[in-house]
Amino acid sequence: EHFCKIMQQTDPMFKSGKVMKVDQYHRLYWGQFTAFPLCDRDFVWRSLEVQQGTRRIIAVSKSVESDAMPPPGRSVVRGVLSAGYLVEEAEDGQSCKVVYFCQVDPKGWVPTWIVNWVASDQADNVTRIMNFIRNSKSQK
Repeated sequence: EHFCKIMQQTDPMFKSGKVMKVDQYHRLYWGQFTAFPLCDRDFVWRSLEVQQGTRRIIAVSKSVESDAMPPPGRSVVRGVLSAGYLVEEAEDGQSCKVVYFCQVDPKGWVPTWIVNWVASDQADNVTRIMNFIRNSKSQK
């Protein structure tokens, strides 16, 4: 699935996921993420994704409760997230600007060193998103 391919290339903690539902304005996603040595975390989120012309993409996501996804099993903790990005191509078509925000409550007890490690890794998602865009453009 296209969603899983993108997530695997942009977030190394992504384990599995799927698009649960699509309507006129939003997509409902489920994803499971791993941060050893913790139990996996899963998230259910609704995302608004808008492409403005050919040079700008905006996505904003927020955790939601959904009957489409039952509560996780015993070895998984359901977290809460708010995230989004803006990708804007420069006029010359040779570069782009990425603005990314991500706030996650992993729920449960998490040692400080793991919180710091995960936060620094999430910051690297900007680089991975830009690399994904470059690779996608070069394959066209």
